[in-house]
Amino acid sequence: MSYRRSHVKHKIHKIKPKKPFFVKPLFWVVVFVSFLVITGIYTVFFLDKIQVENVLVSGNKKIGSDKIMNITSDVVNKKIFKIIDWQVNTKSILFVNTNQINQKILSAFPEIYTAKVTKKFPQTVTIEIEERKQFGLFCQDKDGADECFSMDQDGVVFESLPFLPSSTIVLRQIQEYKDISIGERVIDSKTIQGVAKIGKELKNNFNIDIQEALISSPTLLVIKTMENWRAFFNFETDVDGQIAKMIAMLDSGVIGQDRSGLQYIDFRFKNRAYYK
Repeated sequence: MSYRRSHVKHKIHKIKPKKPFFVKPLFWVVVFVSFLVITGIYTVFFLDKIQVENVLVSGNKKIGSDKIMNITSDVVNKKIFKIIDWQVNTKSILFVNTNQINQKILSAFPEIYTAKVTKKFPQTVTIEIEERKQFGLFCQDKDGADECFSMDQDGVVFESLPFLPSSTIVLRQIQEYKDISIGERVIDSKTIQGVAKIGKELKNNFNIDIQEALISSPTLLVIKTMENWRAFFNFETDVDGQIAKMIAMLDSGVIGQDRSGLQYIDFRFKNRAYYK
C-alpha cells in the first residue's frame, strides 16, 4: 500500500500546469501580423489623407466641367463590397483608374479630342481636355436638303448643325444617303490633309478661299473656289506635284490676274494642265 501511494504521488508531482494561450509567443506573432494587415487595409482603402477630394478640369469650352466631373466621380467612387443594403465604398487615389476615366469621357463626349487624366497625390485628379477643332463641314443630301456636321482634321464628325454656316469649307462625297453617328469618321485623314494643303496654298499665294470639296471617287477630288471656278486633282498620283503645278499655272501669265471667266483647271495629267 505504501508503495502505491508513493508512486501516485510521484506521478502527480510531474504534471506541469498549462500556460495561458496569451502568454505564448505564437499568439503575439499572430496578433502583430493581424494588426499590420488590418492597418494596411485601412490605410490603403480608407485613410482620409489619400481619399480623392478634388477633380480639376481644364481646357474645356463646349462641355461643362460638371458633366466631366460626374463621370470621373463615378469611376473614383469604387464599391468594395455590399451586403443587402449595406455598401462599403472607397475613393482612395491608389485605386483610381486613369485609363478608364479617359475612355468614359471620350465615349460620352465625341466633341472631345483628347482627355489627359493625371493623379496628383494625395487627393487630386486633374483632367486636361482638348476639344475637337472644326476643319470644315461634312454635308450630304437628305430629301433635297443639306444635312451637315462639324468635322475635324481627322475626318470625324462631332456636332450636328441645324443650318449651313457661311464662309466655311464644305466637304461632300458622291454616295447614297446614310445615317451618320456623332463620333464617326466619314472621310479619311489623307484626303483631309490634301484638301488642307490645297486650301493653304491657294489662300497664302493668291488669297483664294475654298468653298467646297467634292470627293467623287477614291481618287478624284474636285475643289470649288470662292471665285466660282473648279480644280480637279487625282489623289492616286503625286498630289504635291499637282499642287506645285497649280501654283505655277496661277502665278504665270497664262491665266492672268483676271480669273472672272475661268471655269476649271484640270491637274490630273502628268506634266500637263488643262483649263477653260
